[in-house]
This record gives sequence, C-alpha cells and structure tokens, in this order.
Amino acid sequence: WAVPPLWQWTLMGFIVFRIFDIAKPWPISWIDRHVRGGLGIMIDDIAAGRAALEAAGVKFDGATEVVEGMVATATFYDPDGNAMMLAQDLTGTG
Repeated sequence: WAVPPLWQWTLMGFIVFRIFDIAKPWPISWIDRHVRGGLGIMIDDIAAGRAALEAAGVKFDGATEVVEGMVATATFYDPDGNAMMLAQDLTGTG
C-alpha cells in the first residue's frame, strides 16, 4: 500500500480527508456550489477522499464516474498494480 498499516497513518488519512471535506478546494468547492440536492452533499465526500488519496501519491484511472441518484465511483491502483475502487452510495437509502 501507499502508507504503512499503522493506526497513526489511518488517523492522518482521516484528518487529511476532513481537511479537504471542510476546506473544499477546487474541484470540491465547484461541486458543492453547482450540484444541488443530496447528490451535491454526497459527491463532494468522494471528491474529498480522492483528493486526500491523490495528495498521498495514489494514481487514479480517469475521472470519478457518477450515475446520478445511484453511485459515484473512482478507480485507483495500489503499489502492486491491483485496481481498487472508491464507491459512494447516492441513493440516500444507505
């Protein structure tokens, strides 16, 4: 993985995610202002998570894909080349 599996790194990842989620740098701020309703509230969370991972040097396979009202996904790779995916439920039921 990109970081050692220690609790301190997990805590740091959470803190970095919250910084991106609260500060809302671009494109998170654009999403927050232009995407209305529940989708706008939730999609900025996956954008903040992606920004935190990219800040740690994680490479993504293209843009975040959104199926409105269903799911948002972003594919990235671990150091061994295995594909991983961030997925966020946008249905409002989960």
